[in-house]
Amino acid sequence: LVSSNRMVLSHLLAHTGVLAADCVVVLWPNLRVRTQGALMARGAQLGSAGAVASLLAGLTSEEAMMLARTLIRAVPADAVLEEHFDTSIPSSSLFDLSVPAKLLEVDAFISHAWSDPKEPKYRALRRWCDDFVNLNGREPLLWIDRLCIAPDSIQSSLACLPVFLGGCNTLLVLRGDEYLSRLWCVAEIFCFLEMERSLDSIAYFDIRTDVPSHRPSMPEPSTSVPSSTAPPPPTPPDGLAE
Repeated sequence: LVSSNRMVLSHLLAHTGVLAADCVVVLWPNLRVRTQGALMARGAQLGSAGAVASLLAGLTSEEAMMLARTLIRAVPADAVLEEHFDTSIPSSSLFDLSVPAKLLEVDAFISHAWSDPKEPKYRALRRWCDDFVNLNGREPLLWIDRLCIAPDSIQSSLACLPVFLGGCNTLLVLRGDEYLSRLWCVAEIFCFLEMERSLDSIAYFDIRTDVPSHRPSMPEPSTSVPSSTAPPPPTPPDGLAE
């Protein structure tokens, strides 16, 4: 599974001319091996996305899943504005735009680098959302860190990030110049693939060209939270991840 997912990740990143070997380097192979060993030692009960969150937060798998279910939120796409991508600084007023959600009922997890320009990023987001509306007759529910993480529970929410990621039906990647220089962003792609999700569950937009590099059909909702053996992304020192 590890080797096959590296091949898929290599195929995905080929659109950007970035070598897969570079990604393996930034994904800390040693930490990854240690995490996999810990997962195997803990047994089958950690065979869900909650396993990774449990290692990060120091909780049992069941506790991690329960915490994620209480914290996961989503924001209707038509409530998201370009200005919401101005900065990663948490905002209570923006958090209030999101609503409580359920795992596997969130349509897309938005993966992006805050340092990339907001205008093309927002255009790509709206393009995907418009396609979704045409196919489904409604606006999609999105997980966007700044809008879906409460300012007073950042650390708890970030600890649940692998579960949030596994509980979304699509990983929507908005790739700019800075995206692949951010360990957090690359780790999100890698974790998603390690959860046995197919490439067709990833919508990949190169916002530098304003053209979708990989734009799959809208996936059907999953029936269960996929398992994961990938390491969690690193927790940033303060604020939200970039």
